[in-house]
Amino acid sequence: MNGPSRDQQPDAWSAGAEGYETAFAPFTVPYAQEALRLLGVGPGTRLLDVAAGSGVVTRHALDLGAEVVATDFAPGMVDLLARRLAEAGHADVRVEVMDGQDLALADDSFDIAISMLGLIFFPDIDAGVRELARVTRPGGQIAIGTWDLDHFRLVQLVQAAVARALPDFTLPAAEPTWARIGHADGLIELLVGHGLVDVVVHPVTQWWRFDDPVRFFHELPSWSPPVQPLFDALGSEVLDRVAEAFVVEVDEASGPDGLRTDVLVAIGRPAAS
Repeated sequence: MNGPSRDQQPDAWSAGAEGYETAFAPFTVPYAQEALRLLGVGPGTRLLDVAAGSGVVTRHALDLGAEVVATDFAPGMVDLLARRLAEAGHADVRVEVMDGQDLALADDSFDIAISMLGLIFFPDIDAGVRELARVTRPGGQIAIGTWDLDHFRLVQLVQAAVARALPDFTLPAAEPTWARIGHADGLIELLVGHGLVDVVVHPVTQWWRFDDPVRFFHELPSWSPPVQPLFDALGSEVLDRVAEAFVVEVDEASGPDGLRTDVLVAIGRPAAS
């Protein structure tokens, strides 16, 4: 029986915490800001950030005046976020290592529970949704952010670069573990299936530009567990060739505004008991 994939293992995310914060988290800021706007987060909102990572949602929610509890299963991410919050004068914010599939939190504790681009890596996505709903008060909101499979090109571009540079290389299966919620219909089915009501999925589009795509490519395995198995299989001797092909793939896929990359933000409410 296969164990959890690399992107479902806390140690893999812990090891790349600082690289993730520097190389990738800035791309996710606009999605987090839009999710918080859609949720109406403001002063006094009791918000739970599950799979908080380096803390993009947490930091922006605090800026809006929310009362935040942040959790992540990766100790390295929790340590990083706790340090950053202390540096910003938020040392009193509760940041804890916690399994999002089994939260050590009381029922009905929060106005809003959110997992942006984190729940997608849970081995049991359904358990994650149940926990978000359990800790959210009646009338509150839960939000889940996922990459839109039709407009999330990063992994596809890496795979296309490998195919371009190494046509005889056998690529692993392309479909991610979270593919069933990579479209609006799947997200709605997930949330409604766990008793949530008033479910709406909001597409959020951003246009990405890489300042140095070659460096971005080479640094990917240092912070991105989903691509690590592929880089392990490639070996270091061919990475320069694949990096050059990655630049070509990015150029061909980008429009005048950059590379389109969409997130789906699903919002629903726990049904009144």
